[in-house]
Amino acid sequence: MIAMIGATYQFISSVKFPDNPHAHESPYFEPLLEETASNYTQIDLISGDVAYLGRDNCDSVKAHGATPRLYPRKEITLNRDGSWAWTEMLLNSMENP
Repeated sequence: MIAMIGATYQFISSVKFPDNPHAHESPYFEPLLEETASNYTQIDLISGDVAYLGRDNCDSVKAHGATPRLYPRKEITLNRDGSWAWTEMLLNSMENP
């Protein structure tokens, strides 16, 4: 089971059950985010572990009007490679660890 859960009340906003119990989580991020966005009028912050870290995921979160806060790896760079949301997230993480 892979789920997106609200931070305030811990409600499950979206859940997916992969066929493979050892499946990677990252491919499920976008569908979870889409379903969450369809269930709620406002999303302020999306936080996640390193499994969800990626420029595409940062851009998707930003497109839904939320702030991405995905735990970074040690070897990542501020190079945006077309994603301003990526750079903003990393700078924010450095300013507010």
